[in-house]
Amino acid sequence: MIEVNGPGGFYAEMGRTFCLGGSAEELLKVWQVVKEAQRRTVERLVAGARPADLLRRIMSLWSARDLAPKGALRPRTGLRPVERPALRADEPMRWLLT
Repeated sequence: MIEVNGPGGFYAEMGRTFCLGGSAEELLKVWQVVKEAQRRTVERLVAGARPADLLRRIMSLWSARDLAPKGALRPRTGLRPVERPALRADEPMRWLLT
């Protein structure tokens, strides 16, 4: 798979999930939790924010909703398409948003 950064140096990936014949209740439940996690993360995504703290909050939200927490990003071999700071428990770099 060939992946490159865009003109501003940023990498993004988009996808869309769709269901034929209606959505399963479990899928709708998880979708609501993901939307809530995104909203909460964006509220806290400020300059100096620690990725590990953000990830911990997301994982606690998942646990509180009886959903099994999953790792946000897995270490990979070779070049990564993920720009730092990454949303990982072991990421030392802070967000540098202005």
